[in-house]
Amino acid sequence: MADNAGRLDELLIALADASERLRAWQADLNAWMRRRLAEGMAGQEAIAGMIDRQRQQIAEGGAPVDSARLDEELIELAELYAQLPDAERERVRSGLREMRQVRSQIYGTIHSMARRLRETRDDRWLDAGLAMAAIEGGYLDFRDLYVALGELWLAAEAVRIRPAKRFTKAAEMAGEERDSLNHCGHNLLLAFPHSAHLHSIKQKR
Repeated sequence: MADNAGRLDELLIALADASERLRAWQADLNAWMRRRLAEGMAGQEAIAGMIDRQRQQIAEGGAPVDSARLDEELIELAELYAQLPDAERERVRSGLREMRQVRSQIYGTIHSMARRLRETRDDRWLDAGLAMAAIEGGYLDFRDLYVALGELWLAAEAVRIRPAKRFTKAAEMAGEERDSLNHCGHNLLLAFPHSAHLHSIKQKR
């Protein structure tokens, strides 16, 4: 457990640094866009230009964070989170609460876990994805969380895993902290198997 605690601290420090780097980068991009608007550029054109600038910086290696490394750190955090006592899980959720830039990456990480589950048929990716969802809890955007969870559910069924009980288990790991719309991770995960979103995406398969 001591090893887990030490590694947890290392991961939280690394993620806080990544979040600050991403925040500063986004602030620079926003400042660039505001200058273009002040010069008379149309809004849509300025937004498109900012996105192109961001893509160019990534292509040239100018991104402040290695996205693949961030993805792996988030996966490691999720797997560690599942082993922690409730008090430490709360510390993880609290630690990530202010890391908005990292939190926005979590949905993509869950999508990548769904893809790995389909490719490998290894239920490690289902459990890690659900632990990641329990950490984030939809606090940034519950709709994006549900979209990611939908991909995870469909991937599980595609490899002949029944995910309902695992979603219930993940709900037990999630917090009851409320967002501005009064949602909490525990209730979102618990309700997902019966949600209109899941019903809709299963109908479309």
